[in-house]
Amino acid sequence: MRALERLTALAAALVMLAALALPAAAALSEQDQAAIRNYTLTTRYLSQVQALTRDAEAKGVKASLDADDFKKAKDLDALAAQLDAKPGVHALMAAHGLTAREYLVGALALYGAGMVVKYGDDPQQGKYIDKSKANPKNVEFYKQHQKEIEAMMAAEQK
Repeated sequence: MRALERLTALAAALVMLAALALPAAAALSEQDQAAIRNYTLTTRYLSQVQALTRDAEAKGVKASLDADDFKKAKDLDALAAQLDAKPGVHALMAAHGLTAREYLVGALALYGAGMVVKYGDDPQQGKYIDKSKANPKNVEFYKQHQKEIEAMMAAEQK
């Protein structure tokens, strides 16, 4: 049950990123893509995101980006700066040991791993998934937590 609790907050980030990560990924530089590919997901990160999301809800802080933010940003640093500049976000992230950049890199790494796991071998969708862009360790991490992540995502969408 504790693993599920740690991942609950992540569902909100994944739901938000599911709609936004694809357009953003197309605009990211090779350096930004490498940062995402080289990021290693951990249960610590998931715990931090869960706690951050709970606090954001309790305090009414919007710790997410919308489509316009992605359109304005030229790179990952600009996206992180936009997120960090939202009222209350910097202090909230700092309180949970995260920077806006780490939060975004981790969320995009998780989203990419999830896309590989869910659609990478699908005959129709798999042709649109570049498995080389996902860190194999993160793909394995996602597989290990897949049931919990998907259950949380389903619960968040209700």
